[in-house]
Amino acid sequence: MKFPWSTHLKIFCRKRSDAVKLFKATKLWLLDRLGLEISPEKSKIVNLKRHYSNFLGFRLKLHKKGKKKNGEQRYTVKSHISKKAEKKIKDKTHELVKEIQRPQGMQTGYEAVNKYNAYVIGIHNYYAIATLVNLDFSQIAFGVKKSLNARFKDGIKRSGKDPPNYIKERYGCSRELRYIYGTAIVPLAYVQHRVALYKKKSINKYTEIGREEIHKRLECVDIDMLMYLMRNPEKGQSIEYNDNRLSLYAAQKGKCAVSGTILEIETMYCHHKKPLILGGEDKYKNLILVTKAIHELIHEPDKSNLKLAANALLLEKRQVEKLIVLNNLAVKIS
Repeated sequence: MKFPWSTHLKIFCRKRSDAVKLFKATKLWLLDRLGLEISPEKSKIVNLKRHYSNFLGFRLKLHKKGKKKNGEQRYTVKSHISKKAEKKIKDKTHELVKEIQRPQGMQTGYEAVNKYNAYVIGIHNYYAIATLVNLDFSQIAFGVKKSLNARFKDGIKRSGKDPPNYIKERYGCSRELRYIYGTAIVPLAYVQHRVALYKKKSINKYTEIGREEIHKRLECVDIDMLMYLMRNPEKGQSIEYNDNRLSLYAAQKGKCAVSGTILEIETMYCHHKKPLILGGEDKYKNLILVTKAIHELIHEPDKSNLKLAANALLLEKRQVEKLIVLNNLAVKIS
């Protein structure tokens, strides 16, 4: 029986002989205790000072960078997209470009462009932690750009409909931003390295304390509800809006941001604090999840009715104050 998932045994030893011994011991332990065989291709000893190591779609290698105070050599990690992942990205983007040219079934050209954009934004988010991600995507984008120009020729414009805020904010400064069917198409090469978010070392599934940390974070969130929201995005809303709706549900621990009531599918509203008509956006900070009853009160123009209804819902003083702030922002449009 082999591992059903991609795995790597990362061993950091000063001597290769020590690394070999530890590797063999780990391999025997997995086979003896768990009955699992490791993949020779994915589990190996690599000298990162001389060779690249592939892991989860990335290529990693150590490079010299100055000296330490004690005179020892200092190293830093440089990372690329792995060759295998590059090929997958190329194949997938070319396939999506073909769909844009000839939309399948009932799909429109606009929907095909949005599907392409969603894929590109997704891989940008994932691979952005590679230090040399910009160089890798520039090489990938060269062939994709040629394909777009060949397939659409005069169909690619430098201007079109005003792009959604999530595209304007991230890609609006790019000179490579183009429009097909009047819709903005995300430039594949326009991506910059970002530092990976820090995660507490205690959080992992291999220790009792680590598992407890994971369970603490999940125990207040209804996973079935979260999966439902993931599989049923709100139609007509942006990718940014639906992504932030998921993040808010987890951050609010499945409760109304005002009343603290458990959110249900039928009674949950994702509300814009600053209305779209007043220049509000689909950013995380401008959204909030509330119940149907609270949402109606947020849009209640009569302040006296608002306070009476708040009392009927048994809201605390702090909750009423929060409701009034949201109401003041919402009723400006009326």
